Amino acid sequence: MDRMSELPDFIIHKIMSHLSPKKVAQTSILSKRWNYLQTSFPILEFNQNHFMRKGRLTGTGGVLHEKRFVKFVDVTLGRFCRLEYCMEKFRLKVCLFNLKISSRIDEWIRLAVEKEVKEFDISPCRIYNAYRDAVYTLPQTIFSAKLLTTLRLSSCKIEQPSDTLMLCSLKSLTLKGVCINEQMVQKFTSECPLLEDLLICSCWGLKHLRVSKALKLKFIQFHNPSDKLVSVEIIAPSLQVCWLVVNYSSRLCIDMAGCTHLKELHVNGGSFTDQDFHQLILKFPFLEHLYVYKSMLLERIIISSDRLKRLKIRSCPGLKAIHLDTPNLISFSYYLNWIPIAVTNAPYSYWKVSIRPYSDLDTSWFMNLTKFLGVANQIEGLFLSLTLKKISFNLEGVRESFASFRCQVPTLNLSVNVCAGVPFSDYRALLDGLLWSCCPWTLHVTATGEDEHKFLQWLYEELRNRCVNCCNSHNIKCWRHYLKDVKILSTLPMEDWRRKNRKLLNRNDDDLRDVWPINQHVIMSFNLDWVQ
Repeated sequence: MDRMSELPDFIIHKIMSHLSPKKVAQTSILSKRWNYLQTSFPILEFNQNHFMRKGRLTGTGGVLHEKRFVKFVDVTLGRFCRLEYCMEKFRLKVCLFNLKISSRIDEWIRLAVEKEVKEFDISPCRIYNAYRDAVYTLPQTIFSAKLLTTLRLSSCKIEQPSDTLMLCSLKSLTLKGVCINEQMVQKFTSECPLLEDLLICSCWGLKHLRVSKALKLKFIQFHNPSDKLVSVEIIAPSLQVCWLVVNYSSRLCIDMAGCTHLKELHVNGGSFTDQDFHQLILKFPFLEHLYVYKSMLLERIIISSDRLKRLKIRSCPGLKAIHLDTPNLISFSYYLNWIPIAVTNAPYSYWKVSIRPYSDLDTSWFMNLTKFLGVANQIEGLFLSLTLKKISFNLEGVRESFASFRCQVPTLNLSVNVCAGVPFSDYRALLDGLLWSCCPWTLHVTATGEDEHKFLQWLYEELRNRCVNCCNSHNIKCWRHYLKDVKILSTLPMEDWRRKNRKLLNRNDDDLRDVWPINQHVIMSFNLDWVQ
């Protein structure tokens, strides 16, 4: 017996919702009932790319495939509209070889609205080498979709309607590459009472972004690489997550005083001064996650918060100091050329710090790292990702600046991209600088290719066969005099590492090349026993 065909309609439609459009079409051969249910499937997805052959995107070939695509959409959509089903989702990706197809798109949208569509996604892409000025204007009928909950619009133009929007069920709005003005954005946010998620990406026609009266808005993401944007004003008392991605040289006026319950903030770009940034952060007393990227003018970050849990700073080349009074901070990621001096009053928090320098390392870099680790003495794990061509470390200069050796970090995770042509002897300076600065108890080293595996072999031999006749005349000696023993804890593939499946492999092999395949992505863990 065909028990699958005896399932209720909504269950079979649910099964189809997890299949690709091609697989859904293939279900029509299973039985007559499946053929009928495939016709009544309420998720309609049309992609014109599936009707095009490679190399035939323009000219007569493109127009021919366009006609086939239009006929397919007309037949499929018309057949569905004759049934007594509401439409769950309508997704359309069409290439505009000319604007004659615009009238057909308008008709498809009208039919979808009449079938009470709940999720709408349209992307009328332009073929630039055929018709550069082909821009599709969205019809006004879409604004009367009362049951629409999700609206995604790409590569089109939105003209402001004179009437009030009827999108009373809209919860999620995405605008990508859309021509839109400030008044229309304000109309969306103020006349859609249930709007919770708003994404505006690479839209043109905006000089001022104002979001107000969005009482239920919880998430906003704004990407605008243009330098024409002048100001951003957001008044959303329920907002919890905000992404602001703007031109790195833009001097924006940002007003978010009406977002007092914000918990997560991402700031990417923008020419913030120290005072601008400090005043912005002060407006969010409940902020728990803060991410700062490519803010070129920042020199000093001052944060005082008992709620901040995660802080990430990346590509802020002018940053010189970070002052933190954050007793509940548990994660601090830092990607920058130089290491700042961090001042903190957080004795009970333990950080996991990620550092990825983009320049060559020298003695001053390792000294700054040592000072940073000494001041921020609650670091639990240090992650270093290094892609280097030149490394230098002079212990004599360090001896003059530090009275003693000891700056222990529980765990150091090291990923080194070994550059072609660099002899491993040059990496002795890297090892000297890191072990002097960090003195880790556990060292995890990632190896991804043949050169990295050779480096790992060299590292293990260097740790085991260290010479201690190098600096006996000095009171402060190099790390070799303080390291008592080294053992391999584990060697395992990256997949097992991520699952934390710590299987021990050949724990004390002299030749590590026998432990794993030479091109396998592995992580080797060492236990370092230091003189107390």
